[in-house]
Amino acid sequence: MRVSKNIVIAVFILSLFFYAVQAVLWIHSTTHAHNETDKQNIEQSHPPSYTPAILATTLLVLAAALASVPVKPRP
Repeated sequence: MRVSKNIVIAVFILSLFFYAVQAVLWIHSTTHAHNETDKQNIEQSHPPSYTPAILATTLLVLAAALASVPVKPRP
């Protein structure tokens, strides 16, 4: 199976995008907190979704697997 370098780069960039989405979710969940204790209470009672982080990690592993596939030389 031959994988284009552009596909690997696209999957990697997509994984970085989902990590950024996860960061934004965490920021928005605690923006109305006034101190660190409020942040901890909010994170424990209503934690944001971990779906973007799981998807980003999966895509990152997929990009690494695709990048490690050896390319057969053309005859």
